[in-house]
Amino acid sequence: MNPDQNPYSIDYLNQIAPAQQKSKLLNKWVVIFGILAVIVGAVVIISLLAKSTSTPTQDLEKLSARMTSLQAITTAAQPNLTANQLRSTNSNLSIFLSNTNRELSEQLVKNGVTPAKISKAVIAAEANTAMTTALEDARLNATYDSVYAREMSLRLVETTSLMSRIYDKSKSKSMREFLQATDTNLQAIRTQFQLATTSSVVN
Repeated sequence: MNPDQNPYSIDYLNQIAPAQQKSKLLNKWVVIFGILAVIVGAVVIISLLAKSTSTPTQDLEKLSARMTSLQAITTAAQPNLTANQLRSTNSNLSIFLSNTNRELSEQLVKNGVTPAKISKAVIAAEANTAMTTALEDARLNATYDSVYAREMSLRLVETTSLMSRIYDKSKSKSMREFLQATDTNLQAIRTQFQLATTSSVVN
């Protein structure tokens, strides 16, 4: 046999070369997708940990700032509302928030939080500037009632969710009783806003 002669035919080599290249390419994509999966998983875990590691004090400060902001919004919205039922619901919410904020201040002090010393960053984060902008646009477009009912309903859902988180973390009996009573009332008011939203869509 000639030693310089390739024992394998050219056709055979051509047949196996693409298969090897394809295998390497497949492995490369598997590695890339594996890395991406790890990165996405890490982001999700970090996000969940960030949410779960908020302290009771931080959540209480957030609730205080949010309730104060909501009260200011309800007061400013009242003159712009036209539907009688919505005006009545909003008025009830405004009065309720006013009373609740006084009770909340007492609970904050009992739990080591000074309302006057809540950071400006927390207050700014809970200022609901996006909602205020949306309401101004709605006023200019004559859709204030429907937009306000929808936006306020969403804010109340977020607020009751925050209260639920505080309730689960709190060891104070009076705080838990306050949160439970407040949640019950806000749920009822939120239902009225949702009905107002449905009514505005139908009309």
